[in-house]
Amino acid sequence: TVTYHIEDAAGNQAECSFDVTVNDAENPTLTCPVDVTVSNDAGDCSAVVNGLVPTTGDNCGVTLQTWTMTGATTGSSLATGINDISGTTFNVGLTTVTYHIEDAAGNQAECSFTVRVNDTQLPDAICRNITVNLDFITGEKSINVSDINNGSFDNCGIDNMYLSKYTFYCDDIGIQKDTLWVVDIHGNINYCIADVNVQYTVIPVT
Repeated sequence: TVTYHIEDAAGNQAECSFDVTVNDAENPTLTCPVDVTVSNDAGDCSAVVNGLVPTTGDNCGVTLQTWTMTGATTGSSLATGINDISGTTFNVGLTTVTYHIEDAAGNQAECSFTVRVNDTQLPDAICRNITVNLDFITGEKSINVSDINNGSFDNCGIDNMYLSKYTFYCDDIGIQKDTLWVVDIHGNINYCIADVNVQYTVIPVT
């Protein structure tokens, strides 16, 4: 409020007042981090990602900063205060992060960036050695994955397992090497090798 006061030489006076209102019509500035690509944390189907602080500015000061996540990871920050998404766990895949800021006058700004977490960890292929006996009549023996697999696992999940050899014949008598291939849900492949002791036992005729 501004008040003017005047007087003349005789001391007569007058006053008047008026209000000056200054509105903040300037939007804050907001710059998101660049898109980020990282590998999963060892043993996890996710990664903790740091260094995701946005750059903000405002002529009167930023009073609110929130974030939301969509895509492979979903979630949102508190609705009040200055919130930073750094240190959050992101799932394998592509997540979009959106920052929203406001100043005291309600002026707003938003920006978005992506966080991609790649599953680069190979499955753990674990084999066991086995002994098989050829059929007395056909001279062959078939096995399956469960005969060789000894608890293979993966941080994100196994999609498929298969063997390099499923059926053994008389020509295979002795120790044969059989490979167990393990494929995870993101296409990573690993293998282990088992010894298959192929035997042919003749049943005596009585």
